[in-house]
Amino acid sequence: MISHTRGFHHTSDTRILLISPPPVNTFDRRAELASRDPPVELDRDFEVTKRYAEAVRKVAKEEGVAIVDVWTKIWEAAGKQEIGLKGFLRDGLHLNAAGYDVGI
Repeated sequence: MISHTRGFHHTSDTRILLISPPPVNTFDRRAELASRDPPVELDRDFEVTKRYAEAVRKVAKEEGVAIVDVWTKIWEAAGKQEIGLKGFLRDGLHLNAAGYDVGI
């Protein structure tokens, strides 16, 4: 899709931007899913999400497109500790107000 910007959905003004996912806080995500009725098993993995963010950065570099590296900004704001993500993710997965306020 990145290299096929000449389709009818694109104009000469079309710009491609990739966005990496934020890190996942498996502690809070597991607790949120366990609180459901019925409880749900953990559906995200920290390392898998990290590798996905790395792949997004790689594709952006290879294709020469802009990237919003949410992973890195949130990870650094959390002190590079998974437990520190609590202040930026409302359920271990989705950004809260503080997460959206991180300067990206």
